Amino acid sequence: MSKAQPRKFLKWIGISVGVFLLLLVATAVIVPLVVDVDQFRPKIVETSKEYLNGELKLGRLHLSLWGQIKVRVDGFSLNDAQGRNVVSAADVYFHVPFSSIFSGSPRLTFAMKKPEVTVIKDKSGINAMQLVKTAPKAAPGSPEAPSVPPSPGTSSGSLPGIVTRARLGIEMLDARLAYVDKSTDLVSRVEALDVHVKDLSLSRPTEIEISAKLDTRMGKVLSVKGPAKLRASAQPQFKGTEFEKASVVIKADLDGVDIAYGELFHKAPGIPMNIDGKLAATPTSAIIESLTATFHNAIVTMSGGMTGVGTPGAEVTFKAASNDVAMSPWSQLVPMLKAYELTGAAAFKADARGPLGKLQYQADLAIKALKAKAPTLKVQPQIDATVRVVTDKVERMEMTFKAPGNELAVVGSVVSFTKPRANVQVTSTGMDLDQLMDFPKAPKKDAAGAAPVVDSKQGAASGAKPGSDFDALLEPLRENAVLASADAVIGFNLKFIKAMDIRVDPIDGQMSLRSLVANLDKFRMGVFDGLITSSATFDLKPKMPRYQFGMQVAGFDLKKAVSSQLEMFKNTAYGKLNFKMNGKGASFNPEPAKSNLEASGNLAMTDAQFASI
Repeated sequence: MSKAQPRKFLKWIGISVGVFLLLLVATAVIVPLVVDVDQFRPKIVETSKEYLNGELKLGRLHLSLWGQIKVRVDGFSLNDAQGRNVVSAADVYFHVPFSSIFSGSPRLTFAMKKPEVTVIKDKSGINAMQLVKTAPKAAPGSPEAPSVPPSPGTSSGSLPGIVTRARLGIEMLDARLAYVDKSTDLVSRVEALDVHVKDLSLSRPTEIEISAKLDTRMGKVLSVKGPAKLRASAQPQFKGTEFEKASVVIKADLDGVDIAYGELFHKAPGIPMNIDGKLAATPTSAIIESLTATFHNAIVTMSGGMTGVGTPGAEVTFKAASNDVAMSPWSQLVPMLKAYELTGAAAFKADARGPLGKLQYQADLAIKALKAKAPTLKVQPQIDATVRVVTDKVERMEMTFKAPGNELAVVGSVVSFTKPRANVQVTSTGMDLDQLMDFPKAPKKDAAGAAPVVDSKQGAASGAKPGSDFDALLEPLRENAVLASADAVIGFNLKFIKAMDIRVDPIDGQMSLRSLVANLDKFRMGVFDGLITSSATFDLKPKMPRYQFGMQVAGFDLKKAVSSQLEMFKNTAYGKLNFKMNGKGASFNPEPAKSNLEASGNLAMTDAQFASI
């Protein structure tokens, strides 16, 4: 080969590249002038009317081929049937670089600037949910509903290579979202919403970043304001063209959000509120490898997942546990707790496993050394409690209350949450309420020694409203299938109760509820050397409830009663009181109750002395 031949070859290559570039430039200039993509706009708008209960307005379409295929829209808006704007944007475009097409990995980017979305819920429903027209169901086998069997050798998990290599990018800048619920006076707004999705793909790592300013209010009570951020990354894995696995890392940060509910609750900006997790998925499983949710000083960790997804034998495993959450810092969020100087801690753990339809679970809640101050309490009582729930039953709940001179224990269980069978036992070695709290002092008497008279209007206001139907208030109990079938037994045995220098010992008995029949099965109370026993039954099923009762008092010492607090007997007689009464009736409303009451009994006094002589 002579020296001139390489030079001619290079010259030919240069000319070819130049011609190719010239053709590309010419194509980029001429094609958009010749091909009017805006001609498709009327057809798009007209076609949308067949599917939408509203109106689509589409701006002019522009085509550009400078290094990419780019179609820009001069804005669009979508209104509901009432003419209210649902979605709109002033600047919308998508583009595909030529280089990504030539490499066999096309990258489509869709972008919107300052879009606005408004969703309204009123009496007619949610406007956004009513935009799409409901298509009539096609008869089986009709041309509108053809049945195409899968081709032999194909798999639902197999995709063409170019599809798995394709990438989608989404950019939404300075968006505004609004949700208005007119029935609850809820207004939720999201301002300055930025969404960046990079390489949404089946073969490449995907990065997602969302940031926004929240502004939500419900009435004049609930408000949620402040910045929120969400970051996520996803990594799919394929074996050939078969999807094998995907892993996702997610982080949500709402630390800067301000949440207020009147004067009851306030989370100030800076108080932790975030989620950090790692998830995974395969064609037959969804897995929570680790997930940590933090709110204030409470940290909850979770793990688990589901295997056999989409099959009848799908299995679930799940675990969750919290740290020992100190109660004292929560006065920062609940202002009313500051006055009580709450101390102590709480923790829980939960475990679930088994087939989806026959899930077995267990949860444990523990409250440790809970103490609180109160204006009426002389000392801080300590409360400890544990609750264990095991698959549709409360296997055991236990609570202890301790203070100087006071001790109370409550132990119980509940079998079945659909047809509850509850058993609760309350025991105490003694409750000296005089050591625990300050009782209100008796009202001062006037010069004649009489207590002040209560205004009849004031007394009526503090009691039931005239015309209240107490029988009708029980109707929700009858309509609730769970309560109507509930059985419960509550037993109590307290060695003594002392209050205002009056000692009652012992006090024990049992109450029960069976199919809306409430019973005081037995009751016994000893006071002032006497013994009071009682029993009663209340049938709540009829619209006018029926009841019957019996009560007996034996050996009640009136003199001891008067010398303590019961001054109502001061100018009557002293002695040992014996009293017995049995009765029955219907209705809890005053007037019918009086007319339906039937009672009989007797009263006797031994060693009687007239106190007024």
